[in-house]
Amino acid sequence: MGRPHLARALVARGLVADVNQAFERYLAQGQPAYVPRYSLRPQEAIEVITAAGGLPVLAHPGLIGTDELLAGYVKNGLRGLEVYYPAHSSEQIAHLESLARRHGLLSTGGSDFHGPGGSAELGQMRLPEPALQALREARVG
Repeated sequence: MGRPHLARALVARGLVADVNQAFERYLAQGQPAYVPRYSLRPQEAIEVITAAGGLPVLAHPGLIGTDELLAGYVKNGLRGLEVYYPAHSSEQIAHLESLARRHGLLSTGGSDFHGPGGSAELGQMRLPEPALQALREARVG
C-alpha cells in the first residue's frame, strides 16, 4: 500500500475531489499525512531479497542510467535486469538486453501497474518466451 492507494481512498470518502488534490492537501512532502520513504542502499536490498529467497532485479534501469554501476551490483548478487518496461524505448530495450547478456543477468519486465487510474495498464508488457523460460528455470524454491 502506498500514497496512491491512500489518495484514492480519500477521493472515495469524498474528502477530496481527485487524486491530485489528495496529494496537494495531504500526501505531498510538507503536508500533514506525508511520510518519508524508507530506503535501502542497493547492496542492502540485494541482501534482503536474497535472504528472503528472492531474485534481486534492478527495476527501471533505462530511467536511472546505471550502466556504470551494474558490474558492482552484479558482483554483489544482482540476478536480473528489468529490460521490458513501458517507458523504455526500443533502443533502450535493445541496449538493456545486451547488458543483461553481457553480465549473465535474467531479463525481466512488467507493466508498472500500480492500480486503476495509473499511467500503465496491467499486462501491457510481455516477456519474450526465452526470457520467461529463463525466469521459470531460475525460480527459487
